[in-house]
Amino acid sequence: MKETDNELLVAQFFKDNAFDLPDNGFSERVINRLPKRRLWLSRAWTFICFWACVAFVLFSDVKQQLQVIARRFVDELSVLAPDIHLSWSLLLVVALVLLTFQWVMVHTVATYDK
Repeated sequence: MKETDNELLVAQFFKDNAFDLPDNGFSERVINRLPKRRLWLSRAWTFICFWACVAFVLFSDVKQQLQVIARRFVDELSVLAPDIHLSWSLLLVVALVLLTFQWVMVHTVATYDK
C-alpha cells in the first residue's frame, strides 16, 4: 500500500466518523474564566518596556545617530534625485500596490472578531 492510499483511507475514515458537538457557549465561558493576572502582567510588561525604550532614546546618543543617518540619507537622495526617471506606469503600479495594502489592512481590522 502506498502512503497516499493510507492518507486517503485515514481521511475517509475521519470523514465518515465525524460528528459535531454543540458548543452552547462553553468555549466563551472557559475563556472568561481564565485568570486575568496574565493579561495584567502582559500589559504591565509592555508598559515598562515601552518607557525603557523611550528613556534609552532620550538619554543616549541614539537620537544624534538617527539625525546623522537621516541627514546622510537626504543628502544622498538629493544627489541621486536628478538621475531618477519615473514613468507614469510605475507610479500607477506603486499607487495601486499601496492602495491594495491599505484596503487589506482596513478589511482585516473591520472583519476581526474579538
